[in-house]
Amino acid sequence: SSRNVYVTGKTQSSNFPTTSGAFDPSYNGLEDIFISKFNNSFSSLLSSTYLGGSSDDYGNSVALDSSGNVYITGKTNSSDFPTTSAAYDRTFNGRDDAFISVLNISLTNPLLSTYLGGSNDEAGLSIALTSSGNVCVAGYTGSSNFPTTPGAYDIIYDSGNVFISILSPCLIEPPSNPDPPDGAINVSIDADLDWYDSFGAISYDIYFGITSPPPYYGNSFVSSIQLPTLNLNTTYYWRVVAKNNCGDSSSPIWHFTTQAMTEAVTQPSLPTGSTNGVVNISYTYTTGGSSSNLGHPVQYFFDWGDGSNSGWLPVGTTSSSHSWSLAGIYNVRAKARCSLHPEVESGWSPSLQVTIISGGSTNYKVLPEVIWASATGGGEWVTEVQITDMTGGSRVQVYFNYGGGQRRGPLTLWTNSGGAGTSAKYTNLLSTLQSLDSSFSYYGKVGTVEFVTQDTAHKIHVVARTLNGNYSKTFPGLNDEISNTADLFNPMMVQNTVSNATYRTFIGCFNPSTDSVTVEFRIYGSNGIQIGNTITKTFVAKDFQSFNLFTAAGVPYPTYSYDNTWVEVRPVSGAGRVMVFGATANNNTNDPAAHIAVPGR
Repeated sequence: SSRNVYVTGKTQSSNFPTTSGAFDPSYNGLEDIFISKFNNSFSSLLSSTYLGGSSDDYGNSVALDSSGNVYITGKTNSSDFPTTSAAYDRTFNGRDDAFISVLNISLTNPLLSTYLGGSNDEAGLSIALTSSGNVCVAGYTGSSNFPTTPGAYDIIYDSGNVFISILSPCLIEPPSNPDPPDGAINVSIDADLDWYDSFGAISYDIYFGITSPPPYYGNSFVSSIQLPTLNLNTTYYWRVVAKNNCGDSSSPIWHFTTQAMTEAVTQPSLPTGSTNGVVNISYTYTTGGSSSNLGHPVQYFFDWGDGSNSGWLPVGTTSSSHSWSLAGIYNVRAKARCSLHPEVESGWSPSLQVTIISGGSTNYKVLPEVIWASATGGGEWVTEVQITDMTGGSRVQVYFNYGGGQRRGPLTLWTNSGGAGTSAKYTNLLSTLQSLDSSFSYYGKVGTVEFVTQDTAHKIHVVARTLNGNYSKTFPGLNDEISNTADLFNPMMVQNTVSNATYRTFIGCFNPSTDSVTVEFRIYGSNGIQIGNTITKTFVAKDFQSFNLFTAAGVPYPTYSYDNTWVEVRPVSGAGRVMVFGATANNNTNDPAAHIAVPGR
């Protein structure tokens, strides 16, 4: 088989090399047969086993069939030489008997083993297989009653004869590799019985029960059989007999014990800890309350909601710490398990919602409103911008978004060759962009500017002052995080909006995402009752829109006059989000004030 080399002979060594799983790894006494299998370079011993009884045994010849099964012949002086149930002759006949044994390819199981002889001396000297699969053995006999067959060429003993015998093998391998394994404990009460297919088997008789030896249970044509639900904390015994037309071959008696009780672990409590935090700051969360109905110790496990987890904590530990690298809303939950039986887990606890914000300088900032245009009451609105490099060496690029998803950029605005804390100031940002992007007219435009550095290691702060003569409003650059944006789960609000003879309020929104979002705007009076109509607007990716709230809601001044109102900004569909700002100006002087939106829940 694969040009491997097979050797048989005799040994008197109790430490003759055998291999794992060998049919007989132990020396039996006096002289034993050995069968060994090498690779074709003799560099590796692939399989090796003893074969014999308590007296002298000799191996003289070996052959293989097409399946790689190993056929051996020789002589034995052992009355307890191993034979199989389907053997031609299982009884020792005289001083020395010939034998024929067949082992599987790995030399781990006997498929057939038989004596052959009369009342005196015999030995098998050579073995071969015919084209039809029969076994041909040649040897010598000193027995006048050596078995012969009718019509044989010579049936008369002549004081020491050569014999030639042909046997029709009926090979069958005993069942092995039980599942549940022999001696297993805590076996499920829903277990079934399985074993390896036995070579040559046609069917199997299964013996199963709570006594040893077990009673007959049933027959199967496959190497498994289903069981009913078993009793808890009970030891069961079983064996399997492989059968074919020539005989049968039995496994040993195996046993296993079922679990004492079906174990369950209760759900942990809602984790406790901070519900608000800042990126890259570690926070500690605690759970508890789980127990095993069998009284076994339990372990806890936290899911941080960002694709990471705590792993299973040591027994007795109920707290773990975590930091998040990105701003967002995360659901922290916990589960428990039995430390002795890790497969027994609880369900998940309720989730604790944790809001994480950037909380400082980042490599991406947004100024929601930047303008360069003539003012209605005279003069010119311009936006002055200061950028402060918090880390040093930042290269700042900008995008200008001016409505309908239209944008310009990226334009490299500033390359800082200085260190941390260096600032750059632009007295009219859009005029500066005009000089960098001369093919586009920035005058008369209002929109949103995004500032971004080369990577997350380079962080900046941005602030804008929009002015016309002596009047101005200041607005900080925003981080793209949950505290500054409205989405399907998080509305925003703008307070102290006005529409009367003295002041007018505009509102603006920018969608920093690459997805669309539809947003509803509602104005509420001081009594909490909605004013005018609901305003619905859809923002495409990178869209900027600005409008007069009260006019859009159908309650314009001077027909209507309002003070002490506020605006709800609530996305209703789409995966996008909006940054929101407000601006109130004096109708006579154009003196402006900025409104910073806040979370609306």
